[in-house]
Amino acid sequence: RGINQAMSPDYKKHWYAAIRAEWDGCWEAECFKWVKYSDVPAQAVIMNLVWQFKVKPDRLKARACVNGKQESTDSYDDIYSPVCKHTTVRMLLWQCVVNGWDLGSSDVNLAYLNSDNDKDQYCHAPPQLGKPGHCLKLLKMLYGLHASGLRWHELVTSWLTSPTSTDSTRKASKRRRKRGKDRTEAGKQADAAVKEGAGMTQSKADECLFYREENGKRMYVVLCVRAYHTQTYTH
Repeated sequence: RGINQAMSPDYKKHWYAAIRAEWDGCWEAECFKWVKYSDVPAQAVIMNLVWQFKVKPDRLKARACVNGKQESTDSYDDIYSPVCKHTTVRMLLWQCVVNGWDLGSSDVNLAYLNSDNDKDQYCHAPPQLGKPGHCLKLLKMLYGLHASGLRWHELVTSWLTSPTSTDSTRKASKRRRKRGKDRTEAGKQADAAVKEGAGMTQSKADECLFYREENGKRMYVVLCVRAYHTQTYTH
């Protein structure tokens, strides 16, 4: 039911590795940093860090979450996160069967922690893992925050629809040729600095559906934020 019970002598040997894996993963993702309680703004709400435990077929899973019920209402506004339509999934599954397309799925580990948190939000550290006199400032959108799903959807949509490095380099080179400029070393470095994406197009019928066609081949990606994974259809 909570970390106190999970870290008790009866269960610690089973759950300690799962808790440490999640805790270390949050720090590797630069999810938060230590802040002295005295440095926290007086008006800030310091939320509790809670744990969700789940027994999976192959392992024990521990997930660190913020108690969203304690989140200040002025720290978020729009929190709606789109979810793929069932008709979209069924349509693509049917296409896979009829056309013999390859079908695969992918799960993004600690997905929400890829999104930056632009709010000043804080939470208490678990007693067993805390630092005396310090709390945690949230640098990423931790699970449990109201806007976490939306921020992750915006981030992955931005990456899926951004041009690939090859596309960006080709377009930049074409613009320079039109201007009559030589391909200088600075230009090459500028091309290399272009953010690489998947170069896909977002569907107007379903904002969780993305597609790309190149050299006679086509790829579809369906994003399911609520289940924290993407499904990919290609042929």
